[in-house]
Amino acid sequence: MTGKTIGQYRIVEKIGEGAMGVVFRARQESLQRDVALKLLPSHLALQENALARFQREATAIARIAHPNIVQVIDIGEDNGRHYIAMEFIEGRTLEQLLKDTGPMPIRDAVHVVAQVASALGAAHAQGIIHRDVKPSNILVNDKLFAKLTDFGVAGLGEGGGDSRLTMTMAAVGTPYYMSPEQVRGRDVLDGSSDVYAAGVLLYEMLAGLHPFGDSTPTEAMMQQVSEPYPPLRRYRDGVPEDLVAILQRCLSKEKGARYANGQALFEALDKVRLRLDFETLETEVPA
Repeated sequence: MTGKTIGQYRIVEKIGEGAMGVVFRARQESLQRDVALKLLPSHLALQENALARFQREATAIARIAHPNIVQVIDIGEDNGRHYIAMEFIEGRTLEQLLKDTGPMPIRDAVHVVAQVASALGAAHAQGIIHRDVKPSNILVNDKLFAKLTDFGVAGLGEGGGDSRLTMTMAAVGTPYYMSPEQVRGRDVLDGSSDVYAAGVLLYEMLAGLHPFGDSTPTEAMMQQVSEPYPPLRRYRDGVPEDLVAILQRCLSKEKGARYANGQALFEALDKVRLRLDFETLETEVPA
């Protein structure tokens, strides 16, 4: 695909692959800028439901307009190739960052997950459930500014259009980050399901590993439903008790016990973040 032009975008290189398409770095010559160009695979373009979902991913993201969500620039079709053009973010995925650095400093982990929670809160306010929050769907730059991406399997609730497109893909997601109700595939999902996944993110960033990471996808799904996560202190000392309490609430097997949505989680994490920043200032200011 390198060098090909689709619409007004010249493909430079492949940079990723999501649930509903392949993502390329492309050049928009008219504005002299790089974009992330997501292409719907040809075999999916022939499926009416898949094409409708691809198009609704673009409209869903456009509805949110949040600084921590990758923004849509354009949507179109060129000779049967359907595409979404999005802002290109310099940096790497959180997955790559964790592989490179291992466990993150507590303040950094809280900072990143708070941004993700804020983005989810904006989505939830629009009736949109991401359903695939995981490290590879979060982009971070060198200053740890985070962007949530890939709404390819998002559930669009009230105001989101034809609910049949959501319900036919009820049991979707990545097994290692799916909430118990998402695994069961019977319950209507709400913002608390994304909160669970954000809790898994936070755990992984602090511990430096996913506690079910050695399991097969099927085993991990069963563990999400029936097995509690090992205590964080098994892998990391010195985590503040208020942060541990937030993590435990996020990872509750009962969705009613979690934060109801991303905004509620953001508010809890922001209090911890402010306290950690204040304590750091106190230690840095000379007596």
